[in-house]
Amino acid sequence: MDTQPLKPCLLLLHGFLGSGSDWDTLAPELEPHFRLLTPDLPGHGSAPFDVRFDDKAENQPDGKGISPFDKVSLALLDWLAKQDVTEFHLLGYSLGGRLALHLASLAPKRLLSLNLESCHPGLESDSARGERLAADSLWAKRLATEPLPEFLDAWYRQGVFAHLDDNARQALVTRRCAQHQDNNRQALLQMYLATSLANQQDLRAVPANLPCPVNLYVGEEDNKFTALANQWQQQAGIHVYRIEGAGHNCHAEQPSLFARSLLQGIFHQSSADQSHV
Repeated sequence: MDTQPLKPCLLLLHGFLGSGSDWDTLAPELEPHFRLLTPDLPGHGSAPFDVRFDDKAENQPDGKGISPFDKVSLALLDWLAKQDVTEFHLLGYSLGGRLALHLASLAPKRLLSLNLESCHPGLESDSARGERLAADSLWAKRLATEPLPEFLDAWYRQGVFAHLDDNARQALVTRRCAQHQDNNRQALLQMYLATSLANQQDLRAVPANLPCPVNLYVGEEDNKFTALANQWQQQAGIHVYRIEGAGHNCHAEQPSLFARSLLQGIFHQSSADQSHV
């Protein structure tokens, strides 16, 4: 008879243009501690779970009163039920972090910890949401019409990826092209529009109301999200870990450092400030 205790579950949500396989580099350090759950989000990867969005981009809840973010979160809860998971640690990167915030607001008592990597808490004004929706609509048009390598090259030249050199950018473009085929372009486009930051609620107050530890991880070379993290930490009292030698995608650029920081955040928190790694 196996007398070993069951490992807690860790649900990992990848970012836009990624897939569940993005977390593979962390598996050697995390699998001794967790049962890892790495689903492909709608429109992504080889086996995404299905979520039906309206044909148009929304900045209001749909006719059933369910926002696009809540649709994905509810689908995730259904997916977890099929895995016989009742409580879990949660980690989300970028878009996955924003989805994790919504999931936390829907099912706070099921979380053992909430861990957010390079995550935006949400825009605070209608004008900011309008500007973001206009910008995302332009990116959506490019995604719909340009060859994928061309779109990806432009995408990874945005400010949050400014630390990438030409070789690193090209390697990322090549990887993303392999993960996304043209016949899935429409599903990817729908997911992008539905989960625009313009459609996200302002969720910066969620961490302060959770009964579990909340940790935020940012790359020291990502100036935008480091500034957001500093502001959010002051408002919500979350624990911020800054990952040396990393930009926006900390877990890909510094997997060992990130994994150690994650384990520290989940298992070794204290009341002291733990904002430097």
